[in-house]
Amino acid sequence: MANVLVPESHTRAGLGVIRSLGAAGHNVHACSSRSDALGFVSAYASSRVVHPPYGDETYIDWLRGYLRDHAIGVIIPSSNFLLAVEAHFDEFLAYLPLSADRQRVFDCLDKAFIASFFSTCDGAGQFRQTQPPHVILTDAMDTGGALPPQGEHGYYLKGCHLRSANGERSDKGALLHIEQSGAVAGAAAEILQDYECVLVQQGCTGRQVCVGVLRWQGEARLLSTVEDCHEEPHSNGTMSRRRTARHEAIEADALLRLEALNWEGVAMLEYRLDAATGRFFLIEINFRYWQYLNLDLRAGADFPALQVACYLGQVPSLDGGAVMRSTPGLIGRDTWPGEVACLVNQLRRPGVRWYNKVVLLLEMLSYSLRPGVHNDLLTRSDPRPYFANLFRFIRAEIGNLGRKSGRLLGRVDRNPDTGSTG
Repeated sequence: MANVLVPESHTRAGLGVIRSLGAAGHNVHACSSRSDALGFVSAYASSRVVHPPYGDETYIDWLRGYLRDHAIGVIIPSSNFLLAVEAHFDEFLAYLPLSADRQRVFDCLDKAFIASFFSTCDGAGQFRQTQPPHVILTDAMDTGGALPPQGEHGYYLKGCHLRSANGERSDKGALLHIEQSGAVAGAAAEILQDYECVLVQQGCTGRQVCVGVLRWQGEARLLSTVEDCHEEPHSNGTMSRRRTARHEAIEADALLRLEALNWEGVAMLEYRLDAATGRFFLIEINFRYWQYLNLDLRAGADFPALQVACYLGQVPSLDGGAVMRSTPGLIGRDTWPGEVACLVNQLRRPGVRWYNKVVLLLEMLSYSLRPGVHNDLLTRSDPRPYFANLFRFIRAEIGNLGRKSGRLLGRVDRNPDTGSTG
């Protein structure tokens, strides 16, 4: 068994990693720059530590000392962790269960690079059929004639290469949805104030389908596909209720793309599937663990434990050359705040009648009573993260109500017609 450091322990993905590795018998060192990290209350965390922010000049020295003092053997990296240690990547490579190709690792963290790569690599003709038309802008005035044809669903603009005053790099990206081509230049100019370039993709809609993959030694070892239970994507609460599934054509496309990238480690590919036509499009790839990882674990796709096992030399043989897969049909949900945010977003949509709103509310409540529906954070062996998150959600909502009440009272107090609050 190994001593494993898990950064970003405040995320749901980090919690999933902690649970997987703790259950496998490893000593899990949960770490985060946040003292209220969700993973800190997990029963599977052997140690808990708050570290300096990634952009702090003391972070690298802290990391070196912690690895030495606690005999850490493996680090499960997040994108932000990798960006934080980019200048020292070769020093920490021996701890990382991923590709040893430094250039490829950091290229893959760049969404603009990924979009360009699949337009020019071997097999680009095939990849372009399942990738929205796009353009990369470094100057908002270059939009004339360069934009993809405007489709029914407008454009999505994604900021890449965040500029940071303290030098801290982040995988956080701006995302805007623009309906008309004439508004793209203004939106791009706004994003370019904080980012070095903007990826402009032709909009597409459909059910969200995500494929998680672990590749090791040039082979896909484990795969799990998850689809959104909501028929239409929403700006809030996306994938808050999802089920494990099989989509062979999408899975085949995902494996081909990771093979073309020669990626080693875990990745999650996000697609949109049009149920009416069967067409699908790749939206983006994340080369880190994903927020719905806890559902994969329930479905038998134990990515973190297998990744560490492979790294330690315990690589399982492929049964007849077939990749291991998750069990389809399991449903998981992120109730607080995911499902609530999704419901509120649906209720606010124009044209939704009152009885449709009642149906939506009853549907969400009914999932709480179904025995086959699992909550991401609630397990018998590790219930504390669920209740910690619930109490945090309640506190945040009470705070929001207080701020709204304060603004309302402020407007009443400034009412020139009454001159009073009474």
